[in-house]
Amino acid sequence: MSSFGGSKDPVILATAGYDHTIRLWQAHSGLCHRTVQHPDSIPEVDASIQSISIDPEGTYMAAVNNKGNCYVWSLSGGRHNEPTKLHPKTKLVAHDRQVLKCLFSPDSTLLATTSADTTVKIWRTADFSLMTELKEQNQRWVWDCAFSGDSQYIITADGNSRIPATGVLAIGMTKLLSAEDCAAVRTTSLSHQEAAYQAKGEKQNATTDA
Repeated sequence: MSSFGGSKDPVILATAGYDHTIRLWQAHSGLCHRTVQHPDSIPEVDASIQSISIDPEGTYMAAVNNKGNCYVWSLSGGRHNEPTKLHPKTKLVAHDRQVLKCLFSPDSTLLATTSADTTVKIWRTADFSLMTELKEQNQRWVWDCAFSGDSQYIITADGNSRIPATGVLAIGMTKLLSAEDCAAVRTTSLSHQEAAYQAKGEKQNATTDA
């Protein structure tokens, strides 16, 4: 297995590997209820899936490969005992070299891809157009990334073994933030997550009371 991705819905879990096979699982039971193989998964021959991600809303699934491409499907079903269905959405010629990671933002409005071409690209999920390309001077292969809780910032990790805090980039900007700004990002992200958890708890309590 090279990567996995899941949504907030506990039923949807996807795994993918170097054999370009995608497996969809029922997370609550641990049972694989669908296997998608070449050419229905990644149509390219001898292309390995490097990373896979399902957006938090359970609407889209993205998978990237070592040919620099990103494939996106829309999802339907996948709840209770209903099987998840994949509907091809679009293909993005995302990078010049292999793509190492794909990740949807917490609000499901953005998709990030990182690559061996030393760039990070941010795509709008509304139409999957390119929003911005992030590149830092002397940056090497970008292996990983993570969004802040409010989806306004992205943390990147490259082959330079940087301290994570120095990899914080503001969406739409192409320069690293200062240490003070990084602290502000962490504070904003935590506050956003705490508010979300509180709202979720209140919603669950209201449902229980009803």
